[in-house]
Amino acid sequence: MKKTNGIILMMLGVIVLISTILPLTVSCTQNQQVKMFGGTMTYNLDKGQKLVNATWKDEDLWILTRPFREGEREEIYKFTEKSSFGVLQGEITFVEYRPNNIGITTPEMDRPPN
Repeated sequence: MKKTNGIILMMLGVIVLISTILPLTVSCTQNQQVKMFGGTMTYNLDKGQKLVNATWKDEDLWILTRPFREGEREEIYKFTEKSSFGVLQGEITFVEYRPNNIGITTPEMDRPPN
């Protein structure tokens, strides 16, 4: 009987824990989840925008961009949190998309002629 009561109390504790944590994670935006609970997120920048900087202000993610310049390549950036204790670290990957109307150089074009 005592063993059964212990199992029931443990199951109730798990149910209370899940019912407390689940609403917190479901009610947050993706960037809030990454910042508060760790994990990863990908942010696709608008076509033709280069990433300059990204930062947090409270739970909001602020992103500074500028237009692509002639000859620039698309790049992928990782914005990574390094927490004090090494737990719940988040990472946001920013992906750039070059506009179709801007020229681009390839690695072959960057090489000096033979």
